[in-house]
Amino acid sequence: MVPARLPLPFFNNLSAHGLEPGRIVLVEFEPHSVWYEASYTIAAQAIRAGLRTDYHVFQHEPADVVDALTRLGVNVGRARRQGLFRLLDSYTVQSGLQRAALEEPYGFVSISLRLKEWKRAAHRVLADSGERDIVHIDDNDSLLATANTEDEILDFFHSRAFAAARSKRITFLHGFATGVHPEPFYRRLEAFVDGILDFAAWEREGQLDQVARERVARGTTVDSRWRLLTVAREGEVRIRGVTRRAAESPREERRSNDRPETAPHTKADAPLTPGAVRILEFLREAFAGDSAGKVRGNEDAGWRSLVQIARGLGLSPSSLYPRSGSANRAIRELELLGLVEARSSSGSRGRGGVVTKLRASPEVGHG
Repeated sequence: MVPARLPLPFFNNLSAHGLEPGRIVLVEFEPHSVWYEASYTIAAQAIRAGLRTDYHVFQHEPADVVDALTRLGVNVGRARRQGLFRLLDSYTVQSGLQRAALEEPYGFVSISLRLKEWKRAAHRVLADSGERDIVHIDDNDSLLATANTEDEILDFFHSRAFAAARSKRITFLHGFATGVHPEPFYRRLEAFVDGILDFAAWEREGQLDQVARERVARGTTVDSRWRLLTVAREGEVRIRGVTRRAAESPREERRSNDRPETAPHTKADAPLTPGAVRILEFLREAFAGDSAGKVRGNEDAGWRSLVQIARGLGLSPSSLYPRSGSANRAIRELELLGLVEARSSSGSRGRGGVVTKLRASPEVGHG
């Protein structure tokens, strides 16, 4: 029987009321924070407490999660055999290099990132009476934006995932990177959830202080003061205690919905999928090569067509063109983060007689 308050020391130390089953928690994290390490810590604590636990990877290789849990003392193989742990893989499909191992009944998340397809397949999960009383952790749902519009993401979570979580007492932790989406997206998402956690990294005298706080918990009051975090040698994230922000950080707090001009959170800090990394590295090298070859003017340097990019990376040119009205996932990711710029012109080549060229944005650097 699942207790009224989940036996998760991390939450019990962060919040006076802990975490109740069936709650939907939004985690807004800065890329340099220790959210990923904290998510592994929470998963390990849930498994050790005998709670059925799902870990859904978008940002990391599945092997990274297995290694992290093993360092934290979890026998992953035994936990799987006992039905205490499932690893859901939405990372491998982004690379396009191999097929992911399918974990039923959630195999659809390993085949495509398109939420329209997830909606159709989700019916069998909702109909499965055994799919209940689970702790479910998503490492970085922001990567869904590489294959879906933000309205599609909001609609899926509101109409499918959140309703299922509450009815089946599935405790959801949804990680979203800050600074990736427009502010209205975060605002609308925050309106749907039961609780909000913030993870940040503050710079002080050349050192990064890792901090976290509970910002919102529906139905109760919260102590929203920041807590200092430490990461033990085995990777466990521990809470040291309350910190005064003004004393610990000389700059203003950085958040997606309250970002001061004096300390902006740059888009270049956001994490990238493997396909996006390859394209960005290719375009940076192209810019550097053009500059070394004295291509006339900075405005002419670094531009490459989709065909040139595909050939340079050993890909089929058709793999980079838009499909079904939606841009290539990796290219759209880079555009959303402001890491590449695009221009199109009429020509004999390209889809619809239009030639699209990309280059790495000059302001993010080319080293």
